[in-house]
Amino acid sequence: MKNWLVLSFMLCCNVVKGQTNVLFEEAKAFERQYNTPQAILKYEEALKSNPNQIAILVRMVEIYCSGLEEIKEEESKKVQLNKAKEYLLLAKSIDSTQADYLYLKTVYLG
Repeated sequence: MKNWLVLSFMLCCNVVKGQTNVLFEEAKAFERQYNTPQAILKYEEALKSNPNQIAILVRMVEIYCSGLEEIKEEESKKVQLNKAKEYLLLAKSIDSTQADYLYLKTVYLG
């Protein structure tokens, strides 16, 4: 009984991890096609299934902070910065001593 419980737990973890990897790869494919809005949706879907994916959080903060110079309206800039801050705080809650979090912090503050 104990072995079945451990085995089923391991299988569930692998399914969730595999699904997140597929979504992550699909999002990267959308980015290669310059379809950033669709990529953002895929990244968010991957985060819903596993919110502890630091690689996805890094990419989301990079996306939201990279296009700020092109935006003319101040309100749109604030919205994008707030979204980036949400992902930054999520990364901080995962591990604030990790190099990826420190990188995110510099991207956001830059």
